[in-house]
Amino acid sequence: MYKRQELIGVCAPALTTEEWAEVCAKHSIPMAPVLELENAHEDPYVRDGHLLDTVEHPTEGTVRTIGIPVRFSATPGSIRRLAPVAGQDTEDVLAELDAAR
Repeated sequence: MYKRQELIGVCAPALTTEEWAEVCAKHSIPMAPVLELENAHEDPYVRDGHLLDTVEHPTEGTVRTIGIPVRFSATPGSIRRLAPVAGQDTEDVLAELDAAR
């Protein structure tokens, strides 16, 4: 078991993300890089895992959305509805709040 000072000595050297991934893999330490939002869709894990999906929105055209994060062979998931556009549910929310008074 490492003591705090030993860990600082191990972690202190500036390593690249790829180098840290190798160190972690060598020691069976789970890790994943923090992705920049503008590049996340290019990451092989995101792309190959279909974590982002492209769908047709009825009023907004083609949009990128979060895909189904889990896969079940017997019951595959699907995107059944999209996030509402700004203001789409305002009247319903206000009516519900008014009814709760």
